[in-house]
Amino acid sequence: MARIATNVPIISILDGQQIKFDEKLATLNSVIMRALLNIPQGEKLSGEDSFKRFNLATKFKDNPGSVDLKSEDIVFIKKVIGEVFGPAIVGPCWDLLEGDSEPEKKNPSKSSKPSDKE
Repeated sequence: MARIATNVPIISILDGQQIKFDEKLATLNSVIMRALLNIPQGEKLSGEDSFKRFNLATKFKDNPGSVDLKSEDIVFIKKVIGEVFGPAIVGPCWDLLEGDSEPEKKNPSKSSKPSDKE
């Protein structure tokens, strides 16, 4: 099992600001809850899939700070986020779910300070 911090803000790649949903700041937890509880238009879920989504959403609701997840649950959640959201949300959420909580590593232009040797 992996412990995933879910109260992490989702930051926009465009302006570096935290993304908002209906004037509320987006976190990994809020994205996961929205993805699990919304069904893309035209898609029909089986009762089993609906129940799986409900059980996972309950886990996130009951533990808004961090959640222990099995690897197959992480794969499922990534799939669901990918079906519901676009790249601006999918990218940072997948990074966080894969354990990359420091997205600045991917953007060297945002490093803190240049070294004195440059």
